Amino acid sequence: MKRLEDVAIGARVHSELVLRGLNGKDLGARLDLPQTSVSRRLRGITRFSATEIASVAEWLQVPVSSFFEPVPPARPMEGVAS
Repeated sequence: MKRLEDVAIGARVHSELVLRGLNGKDLGARLDLPQTSVSRRLRGITRFSATEIASVAEWLQVPVSSFFEPVPPARPMEGVAS
């Protein structure tokens, strides 16, 4: 089952890849994982391990903490009854 935190981390990793012109195949080569495993991590279905996150952060030259920024709370839409 997907957890919001795992989805958010995967989305942040994916964003960093895109900013650098990289993709899941590049990430798979870095982590020595098949494409299906990379895809599952980027979609938040499978969690990144601490070692994987550290490796990705080093490779992308970003602090590990950048993948764990708080997710802003959802705001109610105007005009929609709750």
